Amino acid sequence: MKYAIVVSTWVSFFRAVAAAAIGSWLAFAICPAAFAADGAQAAAAAKEAAANFDTYLRDVEKSKGKPDYSKPPASEYLKRIFDADALAALPAPKPEDLAWLFDWIEAVGHTFPAMVMFGAEDQSDAGWRVALARNLPRNHDSFINAMAAGLRLCARTANTVALFINSIPPDKRTNGIQTVQKGSTLN
Repeated sequence: MKYAIVVSTWVSFFRAVAAAAIGSWLAFAICPAAFAADGAQAAAAAKEAAANFDTYLRDVEKSKGKPDYSKPPASEYLKRIFDADALAALPAPKPEDLAWLFDWIEAVGHTFPAMVMFGAEDQSDAGWRVALARNLPRNHDSFINAMAAGLRLCARTANTVALFINSIPPDKRTNGIQTVQKGSTLN
């Protein structure tokens, strides 16, 4: 009788532990970005991925190949640079987020034109048009996803800039146009 109670207790305990483990695993598998909602980390990952993506494009160009943004390694780099899930999982913006947001914007701002203009013969309008006409039909899905994520990032940055400006006491704010005309800094 004693052994039956002990065994029953252990079985109940193991069922509870198993249920908790499976629940945690499912939560992390379904929405990993929610548990890694760190904007500075996401921006650093985007910056690193942008550098790796640039190297990838140079290597493809040297080999006279065509980039395939839907397959690794390019798809992995683009997933980190244009990580809309990580962006959506972030907490509400704060004024101090601007530093890492600008890093992320820089990675996006460098990567998207490199994708679209890959293989441009020259920097003239004609060279860009030819590259765009060649690359757009082949990679339109990747371009659309990148644009959508970039727009979300820009919207968050605009909100954060407004919060930053509003966090500065009114008497310490300067008119940016007058500051540039006078040649002074915002300090």
